[in-house]
Amino acid sequence: MPNRILRDWTDSIENRIKEIELLQKGMPKVKNGNPLQAVKFSLSSEKRRLKIRLSRLNGKSHTLNQAIKLINSVGGKCEICGKSNNPSIDHIIPISKGGHDGIENLRVLCVSCNAKKGGKHGQN
Repeated sequence: MPNRILRDWTDSIENRIKEIELLQKGMPKVKNGNPLQAVKFSLSSEKRRLKIRLSRLNGKSHTLNQAIKLINSVGGKCEICGKSNNPSIDHIIPISKGGHDGIENLRVLCVSCNAKKGGKHGQN
């Protein structure tokens, strides 16, 4: 892909991420059941998808085969608690915190440990 086109796509994605962040900053805090909750969730989801796309454009992404190999390399066991039920792929540095989608930023956690970790960095 020519560098100019890649740069244009990257700039476009980065600009949209900034627009979303400005929208999010201007939105009021909401409680459960508020219709704005759906809008906030939608903006967060779009921002995450854009950050993953940006990561891929910058050459930082993993394939399904790499993810499967990663799970198999640890015997399907969670890297925190050691359980082997419901393995999932976790971003060590979350996409929301500036992490990328490359294989070197991934680890295997059970669904429970992954949920507990949430958007926190690094090891638990």
